[in-house]
Amino acid sequence: MTISMKVIDTDLEITLKRTLPLAVGQTTLDSAAHLFWDRGFGEHGEGVVYADLTNQQKLDILEAYWVRVTLDAAKGYNIDSASREATAEAGLIEVNI
Repeated sequence: MTISMKVIDTDLEITLKRTLPLAVGQTTLDSAAHLFWDRGFGEHGEGVVYADLTNQQKLDILEAYWVRVTLDAAKGYNIDSASREATAEAGLIEVNI
């Protein structure tokens, strides 16, 4: 997979690219989107079932999940980093168990 970043004025454009055999790619993306749909991602309305979703809606679910995981990882790192810094500044000893 290729992930690239490009600065455009004051924005950061992130591009993910992966080439897979057609059947493998479609099956993998559909299965992942279906799992995330079952876990609450995507727009669930009265009587809407997964089979009703368009390919774009499925890709939107995958993008939303990627954004959530990335933000959660960034928050986790920032919390861990701040904790280590505060521990060091307080002169406390970290115990690795």
